[in-house]
Amino acid sequence: MSYDRAIGQLKNGPSRPTLYKLTMPSKFVGRGTNDYLEYFCNTAQIPSVRYNHIVVGGHTHMGVTRLQPSLPVWTNPLTVSIIENSDFETYTAFKDWFDQTGTGIDQQGNRSVKLKYFKEITGDIELEKLEFPDSVNAGFGGGQLKKVLKVKFLDCYIKSIGPIALSTEQRDSYLTFNVEFNYQSYTTEQ
Repeated sequence: MSYDRAIGQLKNGPSRPTLYKLTMPSKFVGRGTNDYLEYFCNTAQIPSVRYNHIVVGGHTHMGVTRLQPSLPVWTNPLTVSIIENSDFETYTAFKDWFDQTGTGIDQQGNRSVKLKYFKEITGDIELEKLEFPDSVNAGFGGGQLKKVLKVKFLDCYIKSIGPIALSTEQRDSYLTFNVEFNYQSYTTEQ
């Protein structure tokens, strides 16, 4: 089937991977950082969910086995890539969140690390998939974006802040860094 024919079969146009909004928990990240992420979060993904399974032997059909789902697994981590500004405000905001996970994390003063309780270091992250309104799809412009899917990652904490690669050969490009979040599970809403 050709692309044009496939498009003709759809009620709406294909989903665009560039339309999404990421919102961090307000107890760790300020509104300015969340506003910045709306435009400069370079990549994000909705991770997969799957089952672990056990092999079950057949009772009515001897010798036949089946894979029985036994445990749902929400795959970790949630990884986002961010384009940084020249003041490093976004990197600093995430590093501050990371440093708040315990005493001594920032390596200022007391250098013995003691982590805080889990509920003190976690917050929920929201990832909203956006699309153009139906009336705008044909023209690709104007109008309020509609929210078609909202994924809420529950009990997130920063697993790692990736390296920042500096290079004299990277002229006329932008600097990015990755942040990985562990979470317990996620919910979806339409």
